[in-house]
Amino acid sequence: ASGAPGPAYWQQRADYEIDAELDEKNLRLNGSETITYYNNSPDPLSYLWVQLDENQHKAGSDNKLTERSKMSTQMDYNALTNIINPENKLGVQILKVTDEKGTALPYTINNTMMRIDLPATLQPKQKYKLRITWNYNIANRMIDGGRGGYEYFAEDDNYLFTITQWFPR
Repeated sequence: ASGAPGPAYWQQRADYEIDAELDEKNLRLNGSETITYYNNSPDPLSYLWVQLDENQHKAGSDNKLTERSKMSTQMDYNALTNIINPENKLGVQILKVTDEKGTALPYTINNTMMRIDLPATLQPKQKYKLRITWNYNIANRMIDGGRGGYEYFAEDDNYLFTITQWFPR
């Protein structure tokens, strides 16, 4: 009743080693990461879920399908084009998912979630290492919305990047 964890409390753990590069010229983020996942639960796991937050900007995402119209009284060319032609090149591109030895792991992407099937059941108190190589085009937050992305400042000819939840986790 106090809200304190009980004697059977557990919490999963994931440690990340991330190599990332901001390609400012092409407005792209390139990365690779090694995830060490610790199964602290009492249950064996045959797959892991990874969050792909940037897929909320992808054309056809549930986020885009449930948005209200963005038509306003005055719109610039970019904003109008985004409504008329909602195809975009946003969202995480998964280039490779492997175990720590480089063997490919099967995976399925469903919107902002990626299920990675493990080659063997991960038992309680065991850990597993996997590697993901990815990239994505960074969203123009002034057009695409959201809390993260880039904003261009013409008077200074530079970009401000406000990127949140930026890596597969």
